[in-house]
Amino acid sequence: MEQELNSGNQTGRIVVAGSLLKRAISNDTEAIQTIFKQFLPKEETIFHAEYYGYFGFSFVGFHSFSCLSEKRIATLRIGPFKKVLYEDGFYEDMTSGGVYQPSKFWLYVLMIIGLPLGVALFATGIAFVFNFVFVQLLNIFNFEFTGLIIISVILSLFLVPFIGNFITMLFYRSNPCGLACWVRERMPVYVFVNRNKMLQANKLYRQWSNLREERQKYIKNKYK
Repeated sequence: MEQELNSGNQTGRIVVAGSLLKRAISNDTEAIQTIFKQFLPKEETIFHAEYYGYFGFSFVGFHSFSCLSEKRIATLRIGPFKKVLYEDGFYEDMTSGGVYQPSKFWLYVLMIIGLPLGVALFATGIAFVFNFVFVQLLNIFNFEFTGLIIISVILSLFLVPFIGNFITMLFYRSNPCGLACWVRERMPVYVFVNRNKMLQANKLYRQWSNLREERQKYIKNKYK
């Protein structure tokens, strides 16, 4: 059932209250735990909860959080327009994990190539649509080709944050940065970690490894 986080009202949707999110972004452990507790069983204890940075450009990315409980590792992504993505995995189902920090070289190469190319493609599309609708179809404006291209390029520049975010998303989709915990027969639980927080990623990995080992020993002894 969907609910509004940090609110007593059941609204039928998942919404993290702005004041709670602001505290969580400042790495307030209590606020982060409050958010995660909405997804976990009440009796499950959270041992570690932390904020791992912002992914993307401007207002088109997401905030990354993770927590370790007695039974699972959970990750949460909160983005614009009330986007919320929660994932978790039980320790006993996990086979391996790793911390990744890819080189920025190819990201810079993609940006240098992709940003001008993206602006050019959008400018061409805008010029075509503007010319067809306002010049030929409605006959409202009568721009010369050069003027139309300049206007289209200026309008396309406003899309640079979205283009940059898209390129970054593509890069980190194939080059993860952070912690990945592999679960049997499915995609890993992936915690995005900002590059300036990689020491926290190492700490998270060590704690996850210890908790996974303890949990797997407990399950083995319980059912042997």
